[in-house]
Amino acid sequence: MTDDALKLAKEQFEESCEGGDFNRAAAEEDIRFAQLGEQWPKDVAATRMAEGRPCLTINRLPAFIRQVTNEIRQNRAGVKVGPVDNGADKDTAQVIQGSIRQIERRSNADVAYDTAGFHAVANGFGFFRIGIDFVHDQSFEMEARIERIANPLTVHWDTNSTAFDASDWEYGFVSDWMTSDKFKAEYPDADAISFEGADTSTDVGGDSVRVAEWFAKESDEFQLVEFIDMQGRPRVVKESDLAEIARSFLRAGEMDDSIGSDDEAIRAVMAMGLIE
Repeated sequence: MTDDALKLAKEQFEESCEGGDFNRAAAEEDIRFAQLGEQWPKDVAATRMAEGRPCLTINRLPAFIRQVTNEIRQNRAGVKVGPVDNGADKDTAQVIQGSIRQIERRSNADVAYDTAGFHAVANGFGFFRIGIDFVHDQSFEMEARIERIANPLTVHWDTNSTAFDASDWEYGFVSDWMTSDKFKAEYPDADAISFEGADTSTDVGGDSVRVAEWFAKESDEFQLVEFIDMQGRPRVVKESDLAEIARSFLRAGEMDDSIGSDDEAIRAVMAMGLIE
């Protein structure tokens, strides 16, 4: 990683912590209150314990949480693929839908969905992720995987996001702590260096190392062109792809596609009336 990239990662991580720590602190409080049953104020509990008085807790929240999460399990969200325009093909959509179902089965996606749903109900937010892994240990083929994130506090998100589905995140981090010995065993060629992050909500002291994945969105500008093909259908493509499309028309008509420059190939196809 370059120095500029590392600087950007630090800035984005600190921005996420500054903008999201109050949510993360509230989530930790919810976890302790609802899941661990720590419902007595600490000072009151300490006083009662010192006086030998009991601190009874009748935790009714798990029952209410299960009411919602059971409904989520009965009506799980899923991916639905369908043709939406005149260039789409219903059979192709069904093939893609079958591929997604296979990915979900191999990934145990129900567990990932249920875990994210539980955390969303119990402490305000939950996550799952889509990763890529090898099909098996002795293969170069790779496939998508829907992966469970057991602890939502390991995720740091773009706090400037306003989209309901979080599609406008510009960056994200998935990090966790491990002991120094485990870090050396898993990453023997890496050095543990100070990141100087500001994550106060999940601070871990002692002999621990934070290992983080950083995801950043990159933007790319391009020109679009629209043309009418021989069937009278409008098509919109990147300008950079137009020359290859023109040459493909030439090849389809068994004509020489090696004609001059890209602009000459495009003009030749337009002169023939193959595109307008």
